[in-house]
Amino acid sequence: MEPVRSRKITALHQTYNQAEIKKQQDMKKKRLGLYRRLVFIGLLALGIGYTIGSVLLSQSEILQEKMNEKIKLEKELSSLKEQEKDYRAEIVKLNDEDYVAKVARSEYFLSEEGEIIFKLP
Repeated sequence: MEPVRSRKITALHQTYNQAEIKKQQDMKKKRLGLYRRLVFIGLLALGIGYTIGSVLLSQSEILQEKMNEKIKLEKELSSLKEQEKDYRAEIVKLNDEDYVAKVARSEYFLSEEGEIIFKLP
């Protein structure tokens, strides 16, 4: 077995050692500060990204609803234009006295003097 030696550690250059320890502590503080800043910036970027994403998603949904509504209204507009065309044709017909007399006879059973109307099934 080896003889047990007493180890006496003496501190040399006390100011140098303290300066090195202080430098290492400063480096740890800087590194910790860097990690904190990076985490903060990452969380901030994540929050901004989430906000932008949710805004874009909601705007996309609103746009889709508006497009569907536009299509529906365009169909309604075309049917109303057809109806308008029919009404204009009816107005032209109603300006004709013969047509008005024909309608009065068929729908309202009106007759001229001496005329008898028979409704056949």
